[in-house]
Amino acid sequence: MADVDGYTSPAIAVEADVDGDSSPAIAAEADVDGDSSPTKPGLAKPEDELYVESLVGVSLLLVSEEFPLEVQLHGSTMLQHLVDQRSGQLSAAQLLNLKIQLVESATSSSPIFLSTVKRTPGFEDGIRVGLSLVLDPHFISSPTSPSLYPPSVSQDETTLETIFHYSKERLLLLTEHNLLCEGFRIATSLLGTAQCSMIIPRLLDPLNKIRSLQGWKYFASHNGVGQLFSDGQFLEIAYHVVGFCEEQLERHKTQEPGGASDILLSVPLLGQILPLLLRLLQRVHALWDEEVDDLPEEIERAKSLRCVELATTLESTDGLYDADSLHKDKTGALLEGTRQRAYNVLGLCTSIEGAFSDLLDSLSVRHALSEDMGSMELRHLSKDSAGFAENNFTAWLTKKKKYLQVKALSAAKELVDGSDWNWEFEDEFRRYLPAYMDMVQQVDSINDYEEPFCVEQEWLFQILKPEFRYKYGMNSCEHHYMSTIFSVWRRKDSIACTMVNRNKGKVVCELLKLKPYIKVSDSSSAIVHRLKENPEIRAGLPDFAVKPSVSYLRGLLLRWEPVFHPLIRESHMDLLLWAVDQYTKWNESKFCQQVEPDASDFELHLQPYAQTFFETRLKEKKYHIATEQIRLHKKFDSYLASGVLDIRMDVFRSSKDDFVKDLVQNEMARMQLSDLHHELIILSLERRDELVKIQHQVIKYSECLRSLFYNELLKGQLGVLMNGLETQGFFDTGNDSVNWENKLFLEHVDKFNNLVFARHRLPKHYVIRGIIDYRSISMCKDCSWQSAFEAVVDEKCERWIDSCEEFWMKSSYYEHLYYDIVRRALEHVFL
Repeated sequence: MADVDGYTSPAIAVEADVDGDSSPAIAAEADVDGDSSPTKPGLAKPEDELYVESLVGVSLLLVSEEFPLEVQLHGSTMLQHLVDQRSGQLSAAQLLNLKIQLVESATSSSPIFLSTVKRTPGFEDGIRVGLSLVLDPHFISSPTSPSLYPPSVSQDETTLETIFHYSKERLLLLTEHNLLCEGFRIATSLLGTAQCSMIIPRLLDPLNKIRSLQGWKYFASHNGVGQLFSDGQFLEIAYHVVGFCEEQLERHKTQEPGGASDILLSVPLLGQILPLLLRLLQRVHALWDEEVDDLPEEIERAKSLRCVELATTLESTDGLYDADSLHKDKTGALLEGTRQRAYNVLGLCTSIEGAFSDLLDSLSVRHALSEDMGSMELRHLSKDSAGFAENNFTAWLTKKKKYLQVKALSAAKELVDGSDWNWEFEDEFRRYLPAYMDMVQQVDSINDYEEPFCVEQEWLFQILKPEFRYKYGMNSCEHHYMSTIFSVWRRKDSIACTMVNRNKGKVVCELLKLKPYIKVSDSSSAIVHRLKENPEIRAGLPDFAVKPSVSYLRGLLLRWEPVFHPLIRESHMDLLLWAVDQYTKWNESKFCQQVEPDASDFELHLQPYAQTFFETRLKEKKYHIATEQIRLHKKFDSYLASGVLDIRMDVFRSSKDDFVKDLVQNEMARMQLSDLHHELIILSLERRDELVKIQHQVIKYSECLRSLFYNELLKGQLGVLMNGLETQGFFDTGNDSVNWENKLFLEHVDKFNNLVFARHRLPKHYVIRGIIDYRSISMCKDCSWQSAFEAVVDEKCERWIDSCEEFWMKSSYYEHLYYDIVRRALEHVFL
């Protein structure tokens, strides 16, 4: 079912442009209000070629293994039809692909497939109707409608061969129309919302394209209407689709607030359905038009049946497939049932709160209502529905009146580029803005980092969310929104940057926890080998990011764990994971920003309005203030990195607010940082304080261990302790059979702590490191203990302290509103 206004919906399957419009516009790609940005010009393919391509595409989709068998079988039937009937219009590659898919379907499906693939639902009905068209006297001897023949073929040139050619084309199109409609019936009967949202737009696309083909126009003529409705499958499908809409709206009517919505309940989709149902009603009523004569016998009989007879037939058969195909009242029952259900759908639409007035904003709905009002029989609307319609129409008129008053009284706005302001352009921009913001959100939500080397629109279209494509009727990468989406995508920071960075952090964390533990002395190749042995760890990390991840891990251990022991790793695991998390967050915030809207994405005449709107939002949401605060904050962090305030951290801990107040009045005033928000100052000082504490621990560790070598008595006590640990295998860190939870280990570690570090309360990992370093220094026989101490302890501690500034600057990640505004401007500023 196709609509003159360029709208599509599941209801498209019931009419397929019986009103005879020949516009080639793809209805599924039109904006709901008819006011979307204009389609950007390009090289247009012939209409019949576009139609066949679309038909091939949906046929291939239906045979996908993710769908139930019945859906796959119907897709195979459509593929078989294309091979049999459209081979002359397919390229060799396309034809080969279809045949391959048929073979794959036959081998992957049940044996039932082999007996069904050649049988095309609706094909026999199509043949019957096609033959009736060829033999119809109006068809041969009275071709009065100019739409019967192409403009290049005059009636004088028409021969029997020409007539047969065009009748065959109509037969073929009617067959394909019924195949597509049957696909719709199967999909809506078997599939859930998510899969329907994927399939339905693809089914609608070729149904829309049918209407622009020359062979279909006959069915819009007075003679063709009767032939169309005498086709049993067409009428049954019409009844089914309208009934499907009715059931969905009935379910919405009884649905609890906040419940899960159905695929037909959005106002945009209703805006697509209503014009189609109105056109269908108009065609049903046209059967009673005086100009329509010589209708098939079953249609004439259907017109003469009384409502009581029809109601009885509907009640007993549901008007669908239960009635015998030769039932004398079936055609009338289907016509009456379709009409009743269509009116019921109209009535139910008026009961959806807030929807009807929005639907009336649609140019398509208003046009259809005004065109069809004369033929509509409002007796079918219930009293309540009629009341709803009247009230909603009144409310809509009131809203429009207020809108026009505001428009008339509004002063001209000042545009940022100084150009003259135009209300119509402003109005066009405002209508297009919601769709544009949806596009930006869609691009921002894409987190597939495995992007091809050269991103193409087809790839980008495939990874868009099905619900987004369905909402805007996007059936292919040729949809005019794709150029905008592609433009936003090219401006987006690399997806690989975001996802690889996150996955690198996850992999490093898992490697730190992997047993046997990876040591700082392990080579890069050895670590890569460990990754290959544990593929679940590197899941999601591409090959090109493996070596950088391993290099980062080795650098991390060199700084934070220069001495390895399983008990050291376990005791400061939280510290290591914190360091990885800080670096990962900093790296992402620096290199991977959220995509933002940009005026250049709009048509040239709308760019000043977009630029003005975005700039206003930036000011209203304090974006510029946030960026200035972040600039000052980074400058303050650089000041702290020098260590000039490290000796005053004790004062800061005792009274944070007084410390900051004094700091702002003195040092920060001289540095022109007095405007920096106090909360940001405190965040930096707290983070610096944590690093200073670690620095003090490193220094105290070195001092305590050095003093140990001047205490001979203490060295004697430690000798016994070290022998006990040696005997139990404490220093055999490469032995996986050692029980590191040995009670003796814990007791000896506590004794070492009390003897060496008792007054300083250092974390446990320093104590274990002290045991290992003390043993290493004591075992050096070729040099003095001072030289050994310098090599074993001093060099490693100094290396850590020297790297503090780099770590400080490369872990400067903060959680604050100002940072949120800049990092997530799309959600904090523009939405």
